[in-house]
Amino acid sequence: MLKINYAADISNKEKMDGLFNAIHYESNTMMIAVNNDAIAICDKKIENKSGKLTEIQIEAEKAKKADLEKSNRKLKEENGTLYAYCRDK
Repeated sequence: MLKINYAADISNKEKMDGLFNAIHYESNTMMIAVNNDAIAICDKKIENKSGKLTEIQIEAEKAKKADLEKSNRKLKEENGTLYAYCRDK
């Protein structure tokens, strides 16, 4: 079985750190997109156009939406730090 370790091929630690920071940045960006999709679903459930959800279920969706928004703020803040770190290098 062929094992490839890209990090082992990078002799310069600064380049390796930059690569991993870029990967982390992109991972955060993708997670933000996933959270945004989940927020849109929560919004539709909160609207309750069909009238099938109870008030308890609507409150649960509002709490879920708040958690997703909090997660997005944290990810965006982290990406700002990663971007500043990469820009300064």
